[in-house]
Amino acid sequence: LFPRGAATPSARLTQTVFLSDTPQPTPVTLMPTQNLTPSPTATFTPWPRTKYNPEAFVNQYFEAINNQEYDKAWDMLSLSFRDECCNISGNNPFDEYKNWWKTITKVDVVSAYIQAYDVNPAEVWVNLNYHYNDGKTEEVRSAFYIIDDDIKNTLLIDVVKPLQ
Repeated sequence: LFPRGAATPSARLTQTVFLSDTPQPTPVTLMPTQNLTPSPTATFTPWPRTKYNPEAFVNQYFEAINNQEYDKAWDMLSLSFRDECCNISGNNPFDEYKNWWKTITKVDVVSAYIQAYDVNPAEVWVNLNYHYNDGKTEEVRSAFYIIDDDIKNTLLIDVVKPLQ
């Protein structure tokens, strides 16, 4: 981290040099040869309640799945989640994703509750009912970890873990 003042052109670096025949330290001032602008870093700040609603985002994701808008739902996943879930045996990850969701007739979002507004990524506990093409129904409880993508100006699903 750079303090804000260290990035200014007037900031100076000071080095103390100890010479064997000089009993007192002598400060030497060096001027930087280039502008010391810090590199951008990821920040994890609390959720602005007015900007996004992670619970509604989870509902929108499953609405896209139910409407077979797989490309829209795919765009709601982070790159790391896409790679983790769907990069299988060198196959096209999107095709793997789409083919899995085609085994589902419908997903009911029973509930979606954010656990805290003061943490990022947001943890949303989700209860789902999966209705499979073969008539089977399965209840699933998961924790969705939602991140803010400032470049796309949207939320993304980054991790999904089962809840006990």
